[in-house]
Amino acid sequence: MTAEPAIDLGFLDQSMASRARQKRQRAMASLGVPILVTVSWLAVVTVGDHWGRISDHLGAAVTMVFGSFLATLDGTSSTFVKTGKATAPPP
Repeated sequence: MTAEPAIDLGFLDQSMASRARQKRQRAMASLGVPILVTVSWLAVVTVGDHWGRISDHLGAAVTMVFGSFLATLDGTSSTFVKTGKATAPPP
């Protein structure tokens, strides 16, 4: 009786590593939109000299900036990055 050859399952490790890498890339890409919006907002506020209005409504401004980043962490904003199609999150 001969021993059966060992099955090489190395491809599973490669697949898991590839998926983990893709997940990290999608997470980083989903942060790109809020960063772009925030930088654009800062440019408009600076060019238009609206810092006085920002200081009047500082709480709302800070909440909006951080809220845009938190919205991406729950995964709903990265739907477009994952599929290439804009879809609404499930109810």
